[in-house]
Amino acid sequence: MSTARAGGGWAGAAAFLFLNALFACDVPADPWSPASLARLSPDALGLLGLVGLAARPGPRSRRLRLALLAAAAVALRLVRCADTAIPLYFHRPFSLAMDLPRLPDLLRLIALTAAPAAAAGLAVAAAGAAVLLGRVVFRALSRLGEAAGRLPAARASRLAAAALAVAVAASLPPSAPPGFAPAAAGRLGRELARLAELPAARAEITARFDAAARAAAALRPAFARLEGAAVYVVFVESYGANAWFDPRLEREIRPVMEAIAADLTATGFRAVSALRRAPTAGGGSWLSHASLASGVRIDTQLAHDLLPASALVPLAGCFREAGYRTLRAMPGTRWPSAEMGFFGFEETRTAADFGYAGPAFGFSPVPDQYVLEWVGRRTAGTERVFVEAILTGSHTPFDRRAPYLADWEAIGDGRIYRAFESAGGAAAAESLAAHAAYGAVLLDSLQAVFGFALRHLRGNELLIVLGDHAPPLEIPAGVDPFAVPVHVVTRREPFLAPFAARGFRPGLPPPPSPAPPGLESLFWDLLGGFSQAAAEAAPEAAGDVSASRSPGRQSPTARPGRGDPPPG
Repeated sequence: MSTARAGGGWAGAAAFLFLNALFACDVPADPWSPASLARLSPDALGLLGLVGLAARPGPRSRRLRLALLAAAAVALRLVRCADTAIPLYFHRPFSLAMDLPRLPDLLRLIALTAAPAAAAGLAVAAAGAAVLLGRVVFRALSRLGEAAGRLPAARASRLAAAALAVAVAASLPPSAPPGFAPAAAGRLGRELARLAELPAARAEITARFDAAARAAAALRPAFARLEGAAVYVVFVESYGANAWFDPRLEREIRPVMEAIAADLTATGFRAVSALRRAPTAGGGSWLSHASLASGVRIDTQLAHDLLPASALVPLAGCFREAGYRTLRAMPGTRWPSAEMGFFGFEETRTAADFGYAGPAFGFSPVPDQYVLEWVGRRTAGTERVFVEAILTGSHTPFDRRAPYLADWEAIGDGRIYRAFESAGGAAAAESLAAHAAYGAVLLDSLQAVFGFALRHLRGNELLIVLGDHAPPLEIPAGVDPFAVPVHVVTRREPFLAPFAARGFRPGLPPPPSPAPPGLESLFWDLLGGFSQAAAEAAPEAAGDVSASRSPGRQSPTARPGRGDPPPG
């Protein structure tokens, strides 16, 4: 063996080890294990085989092929990153159809919450890192190609075919064989194959919608037992069961909530609480909003996109049929979207409609307390009004706060918040700091919601306070990452009976539940509990509406609504 051939062989071996480490390494991961580097990557083997097959043509053709392989390798590495990151933050597997269309929303979230210079710097750094990685991968592939080119043609072809065969075998489901890293190419292929399931998924979802529409029609006309009382539904952003059952949060949140409960009791309010299972975790608030509105579990974007064409009458539409005025307050929505029409509200107010003269706080353009004061001034003491308020003050990132103001009269047009523009929690990614910052903004939101009740609810009203999903933080073992608290507050004891019959317990602390009903069950609690019809049980159609029965699997197509908040 000549010295040149030996040197080329060592360079080729080093290049393969680099590519193998690039694809085998679990990044991000919590915790990260160096042992992941010792696995054999099917993706690296596949690249080895493809380079071996591409090693023989002329220099120009070879460089073009290697450049295309390098671009594909970078894309696969990004898929590999997503495959490890999505479960960490959203507690479900990565879905190309669900997550790729949300990339613009992620960029928008960064633009809205970071300083312009920081956002620009991050964009430049990300682009530079991608270009640098592509160049390094191209050089590694070139070294592999040079090493393969020095081998006899027959031997190089046999080695390439063997590498490809092992790569394909190790990429097949259900999981990677022992000693192999997960294959990004295999995951990507399976995601693309799911596009073929689209017609069947649409048909299944439509059938469930039709069944739910028939069941809801049997319960209408509805809400006779409310006797015209006003109903307020308030979504608290990122309010998950972890707020009550994670020791890092409970010791801060529970004492404040106990004080709130005492104030409510002293003024004649009674409360019952329970856990319900949201269709999403870590983000995707619009899926929870749609589940409550429709009475069907909307846990894929495909199901969400099919709602406007369905025969379902949304919750606000049911209240309108009962003679209620309906209002939806959406301070986190900066412009309307076509999907809003399904929800059936007579009046929908977005960020620009609240007359707010203060600063934004992170993602939230209007503080929660300001929004609730705006709602209270326009609806307090009014009968036959149904209001849904979708708050955003506790939206990620949790590094800027609009503090709760004990003096509601001082809120005015919001200029007072300019004094708190720099107020913030710890913007660190470290677990304790992140949880502390989240706890602080969440308490601000909860104090605002229950302060609204003490200030504006005067008699017969029914207030339902609920989380949309858990935050994109580590959720401790034993806590369902999809569980969210639901509180029902009123001065009318009879209004609590339908909820008590469905598992709600007195007080604000939600009782632990190993298998809480879905969030969509609240639709049936209201429709069945306050109508004259005898039907009490939610139909089967109120179950999981998705393209697959398996938890976490996403539909073949996904597209967040333009007016909805970005993930998180």
